[in-house]
Amino acid sequence: MAFYDDVPLLPVLVVFVTLALLYRGIMWLMGHSEKLEDLLEGKPIVVVEEGQLAWEKLHAENMTEFEFFMELRVNSVEQLGQVRLAILETNGQISVFYYPDEEVRAGLSILPAHCTTRYTTIPQEGIYACMRCSIVMAMQAGEKRICPRCANAEWSKASRAKTAYLTANMSVFITSSR
Repeated sequence: MAFYDDVPLLPVLVVFVTLALLYRGIMWLMGHSEKLEDLLEGKPIVVVEEGQLAWEKLHAENMTEFEFFMELRVNSVEQLGQVRLAILETNGQISVFYYPDEEVRAGLSILPAHCTTRYTTIPQEGIYACMRCSIVMAMQAGEKRICPRCANAEWSKASRAKTAYLTANMSVFITSSR
């Protein structure tokens, strides 16, 4: 008996059983070897900690700032000062843990480039965030500063947006989706 007249069933079954046994064997090995599991599955990576980016970790995972910021915006993040911790999971998703509203600090705005003006010379006194590493610093008008963390010269006015918008929208969504 065969699925097709020219393809016998036995070789198909042998291939199927071989693949199933290989899969079970690899799963068993992964359950007994942490190194093999890390090699095949990967490890979660902390990419934002206390509102500051770890660009070197993002770039090591071949993720651009545009992709990363898009994922954060999908999670209702407007600026990095809202984020206590962001983790790039092994499946490619980003888990975001927020500060409570009363603990939110100024941070780098992650709105698309046309919404965020970049400065090399600071136009007015205030709090600014490095466009590359997101460190936040108080700066004076006319100041030209190189970031002490990453040596970048581009700055953006830091945002103080809070997560209240997220909470309000989630309750509206939950109420309206019933």
